[in-house]
Amino acid sequence: MLSILVSAMWISPYLSNLKIQARIVLQYRAQAWAGVFTQGVFGFIRVSLMIALFKAQPLQAMSLEQTVTYVWFTQMLLTFIAWGPDPLISAMVKDGTLAYEMVRPVRLSLMWYMRSLSFRGVIPLMRGLPIMLIASLLPKPLRLTWPSIEGMSVMETATWATTMVLCLAVAWLLAGAINNFINIAVVALMSDDGLVRLMPVVVFLFGGLIMPMPLFPDVMQGFIKAMPFVGIMDMPARVFSGHLAGIDALMAILFQCVWLLAIVAINDLWLESRLKRAVIQGG
Repeated sequence: MLSILVSAMWISPYLSNLKIQARIVLQYRAQAWAGVFTQGVFGFIRVSLMIALFKAQPLQAMSLEQTVTYVWFTQMLLTFIAWGPDPLISAMVKDGTLAYEMVRPVRLSLMWYMRSLSFRGVIPLMRGLPIMLIASLLPKPLRLTWPSIEGMSVMETATWATTMVLCLAVAWLLAGAINNFINIAVVALMSDDGLVRLMPVVVFLFGGLIMPMPLFPDVMQGFIKAMPFVGIMDMPARVFSGHLAGIDALMAILFQCVWLLAIVAINDLWLESRLKRAVIQGG
């Protein structure tokens, strides 16, 4: 009983930070609706390009229906992945207010992780659900296609739903961990200039935003599948579209979990190491 109480007291500040940051993000409703519009427009453009591609040369890796659903799903999860470091943490490194963070009686990597999770969770919900609804109402072949449960037993339907929820949940945790890795890199580099330019390229290439990952050349598949970025948008989209199912979907979740544990551990060790040699700027 005592150990449970101690554990609850230890994790309470981090959960409180997650809740506070989520409430702050929820206040920006106008920004969310603007994001729905822009992500929806670019989703329509990407879907149109994929339809034109399939008309010119049908591809074997995915069907057109799966590809269109994949594109809409990645548009829905567009803000799952960070395009750069957290502006607040970058500012703290530049003006020296990082010193205030260092004296907090908390594990700083976990506190920043909770902040990353709030952004990676709330914003996709505010923007993604309207996009999913609108895309589901479009005419074919532009429509996002939901998995058909006709002919599926109750157990099979429950299994698919559980797999999808697990895949999305781990993708959210992995997205927050990668975002936190980028933030810690700012502390190590003492500047965010290079990361701001590098991350959009990496996100577009390995996040499934240029084209679905299965459509890349075979020579690149081994390298792409080993990258943690595919666990954020690519794998959930492929599970939802039916491209990954059964044991393949479970292996995808295992892949996500391995990268999640590795990156969270690296983040904690790296930040603690850097803080011991941190140079506080400003003054």
